[in-house]
Amino acid sequence: MEEKDIPLYIKLGLKTQYDQIEWLLQNDERCRNDDKWLTWRFMGLYTKMYIKFEDFAKIPAFANSQKLRQRIQNKEHRFPPTDPKVLKMRGITQGVMREFMASNPREKEWNQ
Repeated sequence: MEEKDIPLYIKLGLKTQYDQIEWLLQNDERCRNDDKWLTWRFMGLYTKMYIKFEDFAKIPAFANSQKLRQRIQNKEHRFPPTDPKVLKMRGITQGVMREFMASNPREKEWNQ
C-alpha cells in the first residue's frame, strides 16, 4: 500500500472510533457543535471520496436511517435481515423468522 493510499485515521494512529471522534472534537471546534460537520469530517478519516459539505448537509442524518431501519424491522416486524451472520448477531432465531414469515406472507415475494 502506497503512503498516499493509507487512510488518515491510520496515519494519525487513531485505532478506535472513540479515538477518532475524540481527535475530531479536540482538533475541530465546529465538530463540537454540528453533528453533520462531525460526520462529514469522520468520513474524511476513512475515504478519499469527496463531497462538498453543502451537498452532504442535505443528506438526512445517518443515525436517523439506522433508527428507522430498527423501527421497521424490530417494532413493525417487516423486512428482516437476510444475511445469516446478521441474524445471528442480532439474536434472531429460526423460530422467530418462521413466525415472521407466517405473519407476513408477502415478504417471501419481496425477498425473491
